Amino acid sequence: MSKKMNNIDTDDLVFQEEVNEDELYSKKNTSDIIYKEEDNGKSKFLVLLAIILILVSILSAIMGFVFWDKDLKKENGNVAVTKYNLFIIHSNDLYGGSINSFSNYDSLSNAFSYKFVVSNSNPVTLDYSVELVNSNHDKDNVDMTLINYRLLKNGKIVNKGILSNLVTNKLYNTDILDNSSDEYIIQMWSSEINKNVKFDFSINVSV
Repeated sequence: MSKKMNNIDTDDLVFQEEVNEDELYSKKNTSDIIYKEEDNGKSKFLVLLAIILILVSILSAIMGFVFWDKDLKKENGNVAVTKYNLFIIHSNDLYGGSINSFSNYDSLSNAFSYKFVVSNSNPVTLDYSVELVNSNHDKDNVDMTLINYRLLKNGKIVNKGILSNLVTNKLYNTDILDNSSDEYIIQMWSSEINKNVKFDFSINVSV
């Protein structure tokens, strides 16, 4: 018995498989790319940008600490903030005087007097001004141009004249040496002002 071998051409073979309709799907617009290498250039740029922003923030903070106060003074290469104050001793807790009537203060010989002392305990000479303040200006009906005054510093007359109709009358500008004191007396009188008018004032010393 002879054996015969069948030659089968695989190109002519067709394989068929039955698949349920609900398992079918379209691969239209489906990417066949399984792996894509990450863009390293973009990542490096973002890291560099973050570093730059951090450095700018640190630099801004340092500059802020250095220049935060315009009153900084350089002394011998060192930066220091210095503020000086004067100490004022008043004759009463009103920081000024109250004249109920000028009937008793109508001339220099019987003028109303108020005393105060300016002290400088700082190690430097300071400039300051002496001011008379009428907080009841335009309410007390006092014509301040009828009031004479004389200001004495350490027993010597430093200013005199007539007050102005202002809330604040600047009486005197001067300076005071370190670790020293100035004693003041202000005298006021009037022979023309209404005797029954009350006049209140305070003394202010500004550096």
